[in-house]
Order: sequence, then C-alpha cells, then structure tokens
Amino acid sequence: MAKFKQEDVITLVKAKSGYYKTDLRKVFSALDEALIDILATAKLDDPVEIKLFDGFVIQAKREPERPSVDPRTGENIIAREKIKPNVKIRRSYKENIEKTAGILGGNKNG
Repeated sequence: MAKFKQEDVITLVKAKSGYYKTDLRKVFSALDEALIDILATAKLDDPVEIKLFDGFVIQAKREPERPSVDPRTGENIIAREKIKPNVKIRRSYKENIEKTAGILGGNKNG
C-alpha cells in the first residue's frame, strides 16, 4: 500500500501551484483546524456536511449515549455520546481518479 504523508501532498501541491511549502504548511494546518471545528458543531438532530471539493464530501453526525454491552466482559454499559465522521466520494470524482490513473472502460455496474 502506498502511503502518503501530509508533507508528500504539500510537495505535490507546491509543484502544481508554485506556492511556497511554508505557506502550504500553514494552509494545511489551518484547513485541518477548520475542518475539526466545523465537524465538532454536529448536533443530534442536525448533522454537518462539508463539500470540500466537487465530488468529495465530509460529513459528521452526533450519536447520543446508548445502552450497549462490553464485548470483553459481557457487562451492560452505556456507550458514550460521540461524533461519527464519514467521507463520501461521488462517482464523477472516482471516474476522474481512474481517468488520471489511465484506467479506461471501467465497470459500469460499480
């Protein structure tokens, strides 16, 4: 599995944009903080959705405390309230990825 670190992405964005790496690091850091701040505002009855790029959406919804069972002990517990983030990638975005990868005539069923 190819693994890219934030610094690798910054290097690629620098090559495509011409911006300085120090400026891009600041932008990435600010973007990270902004995404966390926005996703943290999810309410029980009001999920949050960020359309980051065309076809790339980040969502978060808050789930309330609920009865559960500890799988290690079998004891009844109350699962804590939590925010569940989710990423959705639209078909057009996936097709652009495949086009860029040189994959032609992909499966139209999936």
